[in-house]
Amino acid sequence: MSHRANRSMPTRRRLRAGAAALVLVTTTAVLGACGDDTASDEASPRQSGSAVVDGGLEWGVKESFRAYVTGGAGQGRIVPTGGASVNAGVVRFPVAPGSRYDADGATSTVAFTGSVQFQGHKAPDSDDYLLDITLSNVRLRRTGATGVLVADVAARTFAGMDATKPTAVVTTPNAELVTVSGGTQRAAGTTVSWENAATALTKVGSTAWSNLYTTGTAFDPLSYTLTLDTPVGSAGQSPTSTPATTASSTSTAAAPSTTAAAATSGSLVWQFSTYSWTFPGLSQARAATAPATLDPATGWVFPATAVNYDRSSTATTAAFGGSITLGNNAMGGFRIAIANPTIDIAAAGAATVTADVSYCTGDAGSQPCPSGLTAPKRVVVVVTFTRPVVTERDGAVTFTATPDYPAQPAPNEARGQFPQSFLDVFAGAEPALAGFFMGTGSGLDAQKAPAPLTVTFTVPASR
Repeated sequence: MSHRANRSMPTRRRLRAGAAALVLVTTTAVLGACGDDTASDEASPRQSGSAVVDGGLEWGVKESFRAYVTGGAGQGRIVPTGGASVNAGVVRFPVAPGSRYDADGATSTVAFTGSVQFQGHKAPDSDDYLLDITLSNVRLRRTGATGVLVADVAARTFAGMDATKPTAVVTTPNAELVTVSGGTQRAAGTTVSWENAATALTKVGSTAWSNLYTTGTAFDPLSYTLTLDTPVGSAGQSPTSTPATTASSTSTAAAPSTTAAAATSGSLVWQFSTYSWTFPGLSQARAATAPATLDPATGWVFPATAVNYDRSSTATTAAFGGSITLGNNAMGGFRIAIANPTIDIAAAGAATVTADVSYCTGDAGSQPCPSGLTAPKRVVVVVTFTRPVVTERDGAVTFTATPDYPAQPAPNEARGQFPQSFLDVFAGAEPALAGFFMGTGSGLDAQKAPAPLTVTFTVPASR
């Protein structure tokens, strides 16, 4: 078996929602206390405490959003400027001169500098983009184990994929974008940090983000590490080492709008592709790891672990648990694992399925791979799709979506493939596993397209 992965050709404008040109300009980011879930016009308070002489804030914004922007759908780019940098999608903002950190105070404020620009969906015959979001004057205000990321936002309202010109920019100053909680806070010597803190979109943040995501949608974790001019515990600084409580128990995100609802149960049913479901090279060793199950008649079943659903727009963020395995016992004994999928359907219609993906390969006769799943697990966009028709009856919500199967680059544009982010997981694998998820000129190519997926969940009945 010989397959070769090709770089993906930018897809046509197949997703009605687009994401984006997100410009994240951080001239100041402040660590401190979170107030309410509204835009605030308060100036940052004068701080006591130690001067911050070095450090930075790291935030990936939202992995699925980045993948959409830079993938075939958005056909865009991520450009850091002003001292900011991007490493594997995570943006680092250096600390700004003059910043101070007060471990003893009720709040603490620290400024960061730099900018990053996310651009996608270029307007026809123009250098502008149909969706453009600019974040500036960013502050991360912290109180104890919780906080909020605040920024001035300048955004275009996305007018749809068929728009010929971008809409006007609307500015919202001091918007409280995401709540921050969980993770671990540490202080030792002259170093303080907050590691892997969870972030969740606020109501104001959802509006500022051009309503691409609903209130409560999880964004990427953030971290910061700061170097002070005096040790913590001296000059009034109190030493700390506090594992923060979980995001679910401490989040101060605003309550969802009256059209939003949290699901009480649900599932994702998916055969992944006809090829993976029926071809012995992938189906011979198919299996499911709890809480996912395998239904021979319908496909793999992932139970929902969390669902946030907005009735007015049908925007949905749904996380599912468990893992599925593809592979064989007679053609090399490789295994491919796809775990914990998450579906994001933006209000404007763009949709992605992200998941943890890993694999292992072995010599023929080593069944299964003797060393287990050895490839690093990566969270990637597995498929994209356009928001389907969503039906709700007495609180039971259901939809079936057929994922995109974009064309490959020339000269193979007549052949389709899964998103490049998914294929890239298998770069260097022997055998070339990417060939199972893209056209290679074989008579079975038509079966390699992603299979339709069905999502159901139950929410409190509307009144």
